[in-house]
Amino acid sequence: MNSPTVRRQLAEHRSSALMRLRRAVDTFAKAEDEYRNALDWAPNSSVKLKRAYATMTRLGSELGDAIEAAKGYSLDENGWRLRDADHLDRPVCSCGCGVPLTLKSSGRVREYASASCRMSALRRRRSGLPEATPRLKPGGRAKLITRLGRRDYWLPGGASPGLQADVLKPFWRWWLGDHGDQTPPTIPFTLDFLTKRYKALLVAEAPAELKKFLAVSAGRSQHSMRTHLLYMQRTHGTVYADSRCGRRWRASTVAMSADINTINCIHCRGVLMRIERGLDLDQLT
Repeated sequence: MNSPTVRRQLAEHRSSALMRLRRAVDTFAKAEDEYRNALDWAPNSSVKLKRAYATMTRLGSELGDAIEAAKGYSLDENGWRLRDADHLDRPVCSCGCGVPLTLKSSGRVREYASASCRMSALRRRRSGLPEATPRLKPGGRAKLITRLGRRDYWLPGGASPGLQADVLKPFWRWWLGDHGDQTPPTIPFTLDFLTKRYKALLVAEAPAELKKFLAVSAGRSQHSMRTHLLYMQRTHGTVYADSRCGRRWRASTVAMSADINTINCIHCRGVLMRIERGLDLDQLT
């Protein structure tokens, strides 16, 4: 068992596994960067965004296999890449239901999660309404436009907040145009208050994350038209700004503000309103 031939074969297996791992790490890191860049500017409907996500997912599977194959020869120093990518926003169904799409890196790009989603969007289009809307409760004899106009008919959506908010932008423009003042109400607390409360939450529930967290802030990226609710954290020596609608930017590319009332991203504003009702700091996570 300890012959030169066996040792040579073991060395070849080790070299092959480590080389495969390095190649998988490089290709996955490149695909992840491309998807993150697409998230910064591309809408949910973008074919490039969906292709980039599908490619990252496929290469992530290959990286997982390579990590498993190299487990006997080296420590797992790359599993964090897959865990980090799991938190990225995912392309969602174009009907507004919020269901993440199952995508392939080749073939026709999907827009809808199911045939029923496609038919729902088509029905709204024929009625002259936004194709993407919040999910609705059964309305009996109430007309579709009536149910869409009343919040008590809405059901909570299902998934990634950032791209889901992008899908629903046309609906919000329609709804705000027909239903009340578009000027958002003043938020009765400050960003400093949120920072202190969020730190207290981390101390109680996730002490390890406290080392990464810096502060809650407001800010606008050069790639965004809106000001977002952000929490700043240091990851691998780089400070990132993570928005509550699923976007991530390097802090150096974001114009910061200490005024919580400058936040005008629809989803981030909704998070603030939920916090106001119950001061539910879990909404920041």
